[in-house]
Amino acid sequence: MRPRPVPPGRYWLKLPGSGRRWGRLLWLGGLAGLLAILFVGQKNVIQLVSLYHSRTQLGLQRESLQAANLRLQHQIEDLHAHPQAVEPIAREELGLAARGELVYRFLPADPGDGNVHAAPASSERGAAR
Repeated sequence: MRPRPVPPGRYWLKLPGSGRRWGRLLWLGGLAGLLAILFVGQKNVIQLVSLYHSRTQLGLQRESLQAANLRLQHQIEDLHAHPQAVEPIAREELGLAARGELVYRFLPADPGDGNVHAAPASSERGAAR
């Protein structure tokens, strides 16, 4: 025996009570379930968006750190290739002096005072070779 075809406009499963009422309840229940999945729990939408922005910022920070690292690696290679370039860096950035050398450092002038004060630096701070 063949099943009867369902006429148009009829549901194949007849629910008790009004069909529209159950349809609305199913729709609202599905919507509530979807909202609960999206916004409640450990992996909700708000956290995912926040993690996406953090990932983007970390990617940009990583790129800048890689560029700085590459620049420093080139500086190290240049200093290994040209040892005479170490002395000016040691004098200017580290304030080192050669043995027996006397270094004078001038302090900035006071705005109310027209004098410039000189302070001798000790030659014992280290030697640049």
